[in-house]
Amino acid sequence: METHIQATEDALLDSLSFKLPNSANFITDRRSVTFFPSGGNQYSPNGVKTIKFMITGTDWLDPSSVRVSFRLTNASTQHSLFLVNALPANFFRRLRILCGGAVIEDIDFYNRVYNMVHTLLPYERRLNDATEGFGTEVSNFFALSKEQPYLGNTALNNSPDLDAEHSRVVFFPLLCGIFNQPKYLPLRYLQGLQIELEIVNNFTDPILQRRSNATEDMLIPRMSTQWYIDQPVIKCDVVSLDGQLDNEYTDHLMQGKTLPINYSSFVHQVQAIGNTDRPVISMSRAFTRLKTVYCTFYKIPYIWDEDPANPSGWSKTNHIASDIPLNETNLFWHPQYIYQEHRATLQDGTLLPGILNVGTTNLQSNVAELAQQQGFTFQKNCEVEMQLQVGSKLIPEIPIRSSAEAHYHLRKALGCHQPGSHYAVNIPEREYRTSKFIVAFDCERQTNTGFSGLNTRTGDLITIKVNNLKHTDNREIVWRDSNADFLHTTLEYDAIMTISDAGVQVLE
Repeated sequence: METHIQATEDALLDSLSFKLPNSANFITDRRSVTFFPSGGNQYSPNGVKTIKFMITGTDWLDPSSVRVSFRLTNASTQHSLFLVNALPANFFRRLRILCGGAVIEDIDFYNRVYNMVHTLLPYERRLNDATEGFGTEVSNFFALSKEQPYLGNTALNNSPDLDAEHSRVVFFPLLCGIFNQPKYLPLRYLQGLQIELEIVNNFTDPILQRRSNATEDMLIPRMSTQWYIDQPVIKCDVVSLDGQLDNEYTDHLMQGKTLPINYSSFVHQVQAIGNTDRPVISMSRAFTRLKTVYCTFYKIPYIWDEDPANPSGWSKTNHIASDIPLNETNLFWHPQYIYQEHRATLQDGTLLPGILNVGTTNLQSNVAELAQQQGFTFQKNCEVEMQLQVGSKLIPEIPIRSSAEAHYHLRKALGCHQPGSHYAVNIPEREYRTSKFIVAFDCERQTNTGFSGLNTRTGDLITIKVNNLKHTDNREIVWRDSNADFLHTTLEYDAIMTISDAGVQVLE
C-alpha cells in the first residue's frame, strides 16, 4: 500500500491555484437573433402543414441556443383545448434538416421520438422545458386512487387547458443531433441551413379527449379541433470572430481541407405486430456505426361497454378514454399492462375500481373476479422477453426476461448505471410498468465512446425478437385483445457532417 502511495504525484489544488481562467477575446460579438419562416404565417393540419426556416449569415451559430417558438391559438368559441402534455413538439410529426440541399437529418414520428427521449431526461430538465412549453398542472383527478396502477398520474403528464379563443406562445429546443453537439456551426459555409417542421396529420393527435364535467358521459369528446399555429420563429445566438481567426478558417477550407462535425441522430419506424404472442421484426438499415436500438410498444386504448344485445354481454368501443393524457404520441405501453374497466358495474351497482384508467374487461370471467385482475399482470409468473440480433450477434446473449432487467439495460445504454454518475432516468416504477416502458439495446463496444457501435453496411439484418405477449394469468385464463398493436423502433446512430469549400457532405 505504501509503495503505491509513494508512486503517486502531488497536484496543486484548485483552491490554491490562482491562475486566471482562459479568455476568448477572438469572439468580438454575440447577438440573439430571430429567423422567420418562408411562406405563410398560419399552419394547421388542413392548411399549410410544413414550416420552413432558412438560416443564413456570415456568423457562427451556437447550436445550444436554438429554440423554436410559435403561438398556438384555440379558435373555438365554446370548448377548451386539452393538450396531451407540456411539450410543444407534440404538434409536429416530422423534422428535416438540410444544408445546401444535402439532408442532414430526417426524423419521422418526431413527436413520439421527442417524448421518448424527453422521458429519459432528468426531472429538473423536463420541468424547465415544460416551463418554456405549455406548463404543468397537478390535477386532483389523477390522485383519487393511489392503490390502482393507473396511467398518466404525474404532473409532467398533465398540462393546463387553453381556454376558448385564447392563445399561448411557447418555446422548445429541437431534438436532433446537429443542434445537440458542442461545435459552433459556420453559417457562411453551410450554403443555407434549412429546418422543416411538418404539422401533425390530424387535429386530435396532440389533443386530450376530456369530458366537460364529472356527470357527463366519459366517451363524449369535449375538446376543440379548431386550432392553428402562427408566428413561428427560431430564436438563437450567433457569434462573430475577429478577422484573423475567421481568415484562418477560410484558408483552411480553400486548401481543400474540411471541418468535420460528429453527431448522433435517429431513424424511426413502426411495424404492426398483429395477433401473435411472439413477433419477430426484421429491418435492413445501413449504418457505419449503430449506437442504440430503442423499442417501445403502443396499444390503441379501448373500452368494453355492457351490451345486452351482444351474446357475451359486452361490446368493444374503440375510443380513447377521457382524462387520460396519453395517445400514440407519448404512450409507451407495457405489454403486461391490462387496460382497466371504466363503465361496467358490480352486482350491487357500484362502479368497478380503476375509473382513472383506459378500460377493458376480457370476457373470461365474471365481473367480480375481473375487478381483482386489473392493471399489471405477470402471465403465469413470467414476463415479456426481448432480444436484439444484428447479423449473428445477439444483444444480450440471453433474452431480457423481466421489467427490472429491461430497466437495467436501459440505464446501461444511457451510461447512467455507473457509480458516481450524476445522470439518472426519471421514470417511476409505476409508470415504467404501465405507460413509460422503454427498452434499449446498447450496440456500442464501450458506452458513450465515439464510433464504437456496430457496422451494418454489409447487409446485416436488424432483428427484434419478442416473446410472451399473450396474457395468461395464474388461473390459466387467457386474456383476449391484450396484445400490443404496434412496435415502434428508434435507431440511434453516429454520423459526421463534413464542411468543405465545395459544400456539405453527410457520412453515416
